[in-house]
Amino acid sequence: MAAGKTEEKAEICARIAWAGVGIDLRTDTPKPKQLRRAVVRVLTTPAFRENARRIQADMAQTNAPQRAVMLIERLVEGRLVTHPLEG
Repeated sequence: MAAGKTEEKAEICARIAWAGVGIDLRTDTPKPKQLRRAVVRVLTTPAFRENARRIQADMAQTNAPQRAVMLIERLVEGRLVTHPLEG
């Protein structure tokens, strides 16, 4: 579950819902009943667990520090990257 509509919270909540790993409660102040329903839904819907595992596997294959160094080196060398995820 994710809640919040201020600062960057709305964007984070939208990404959680888009990725299928949680529920955007679309409020800054969720009520206990909303939270309870969302918790039950997340715990009883296999898709949430499956999507979280898929993202976990993707992240496990990524060496973020090494990738960051490579991108910074390219930037310093003047080989600008058109998209950070491109080789």
